[in-house]
Amino acid sequence: MNTIKINGRKIHLVNTFLTICFMSIFFCGATLVSYITRRTMYIVGIISIFFLLKIKKIRVFQTEKLIASGIVLGFFLIANYWFSIDKASTIYYLILFWVCISFIVFPYSKELLHMIIDTSSVICLVEALSIIFSLVIPNFIVRYFSFLYDAARVNNIMKELSEGYYSGLLGEKAVAAVALNIGIIILFSQYFSGQKVNKQWGFKLVIYIIALLLTGKRTLCLIPLFVFIILFLLSGVKNKAVKIVSIGITIAIGIFLIFELIPSTTFVLERFIGKNGTTVLSGREDLWSYAWKMFLRYAFMGGGYGAYNTYLNAATDAWDGGNWLYDAHNCFLQIMGECGAVGSLIFLYVFITGIKEVKELYQNKSVEREDRIIVTFSFGIQVLLLIYALTGNVFYSVDQLYLYFFSLSCVVTMNRDILLQEKQTEKLSERSLIAKHARYQYNNPRI
Repeated sequence: MNTIKINGRKIHLVNTFLTICFMSIFFCGATLVSYITRRTMYIVGIISIFFLLKIKKIRVFQTEKLIASGIVLGFFLIANYWFSIDKASTIYYLILFWVCISFIVFPYSKELLHMIIDTSSVICLVEALSIIFSLVIPNFIVRYFSFLYDAARVNNIMKELSEGYYSGLLGEKAVAAVALNIGIIILFSQYFSGQKVNKQWGFKLVIYIIALLLTGKRTLCLIPLFVFIILFLLSGVKNKAVKIVSIGITIAIGIFLIFELIPSTTFVLERFIGKNGTTVLSGREDLWSYAWKMFLRYAFMGGGYGAYNTYLNAATDAWDGGNWLYDAHNCFLQIMGECGAVGSLIFLYVFITGIKEVKELYQNKSVEREDRIIVTFSFGIQVLLLIYALTGNVFYSVDQLYLYFFSLSCVVTMNRDILLQEKQTEKLSERSLIAKHARYQYNNPRI
């Protein structure tokens, strides 16, 4: 029995279970929930596969390029383990990647994808509002929700608030900014899928923008603009040049008004221009140089996925005797060092294939309006994470790694749905031709 009735409404148990699992991964942030999810989500992935195989009887072996590239990536990481200088880290990520690969080998139903997107929309809005309340009510998070964090995180939240960073309920500014980007992308998905834009939609967008500016994360504040421009240029909207200029002017005026009405939002602008002592790269160039050195040393197969920190700490004592634990803040350079030329090409193929296939789906007019939300969401998430990977640790953060492969799962699900529809159409056409032939023979019998 896969469903139960509550107040006359059917609840799909497996979909509800998986939605709760994904929400706990995507939005655990720096809360105490993270201590559970970051250690046990691979078990949840295995349970998810079991449910899907048992209930849906999914065919395991498929020939889609995205699935094939994911499987090749998984087997490469197994081989990469034998070259690793930090085998413990490599095996940890190896397990996570194989769970993530299962998302595309065993893609989810459209109903589950819609449920996850809709639930994410609610959580993102709550996070945005919590940041707004933190601005209005001093120590709002620490005062009313300190039970969600350990003592060290509470102190860190108070320190960040004193510096001008707001992270809301998630308790970490970068994670909060990613969540707000997800919320904005969901709004874009609704807009580009043909849904009517009303006052409620506009109100949510304003709330998201204000909250995002308050996080102080520069790259993540710019990404929604890039996502919108890409989606707009690839859409079927007419008079694009005129509309994009008018939209640009509207956005500029809106952000100017936000800066004027809410002075705290100008903190991110000050970080852009270096007014508060922040440099453009915030010291990342040193981390990047060691990632490049690691690539030169392990050019063919790399030094092992997740081994960058070990390499860096062995190569320099620039951290005053302490160990650096926070990766290279550029996933592409770090992957080059950890996976060498072979692994880098495989990763690149996965990235390009994901973007190429979702772009084709996005421009496919046969996709139904309701399902375009899934396609546009996947497109936006891939753009978000691939851009953020230039300065962040996307593929080394459990929540963002899972989110990326979930977006790829959306692509596989929609591709299979279209393929199924085409096969059904072919069958109907064949039956129609057979019926016509039978009628012709009946009306024109041979003598």
